[in-house]
Amino acid sequence: MKVMTRLISLGKNAIRSSKAWEYFEELKGCPQDFEKAKCKFCNVVVGCNTNRNGTSTMMNHLKTVCDKSPLRTNLDKLQKTLKFEKLSRDENVQTLKTHTFDQEILRKKLVLMCINDNQPFRVVEHGEFRELLV
Repeated sequence: MKVMTRLISLGKNAIRSSKAWEYFEELKGCPQDFEKAKCKFCNVVVGCNTNRNGTSTMMNHLKTVCDKSPLRTNLDKLQKTLKFEKLSRDENVQTLKTHTFDQEILRKKLVLMCINDNQPFRVVEHGEFRELLV
């Protein structure tokens, strides 16, 4: 069961009950449906809209991304993940292989995506694209 952020309204003042708000400060001046909050440790800005992301984005940032966060869990960045890889293009036979993230490969694939889809390179600056990568 996913726990959503509860906002208890007290007239003009509101109390945010999630623990994530202890480590983030809300950015003022954002459009109503695109509220943002900034991490107090690393100044990364993440979405905090109650209906779109809730506080799960903030908690995930604190637990897995932010190196200075007290909630960070020890993640081995060199640990490989599993992926399925097709043996041939004609067959539906797949094999299980290990995968290690490589920043340089990601950059090259991103450039190829922009070229093949006729997208400008600034597509990576869009907020939705950045949220996808976090």
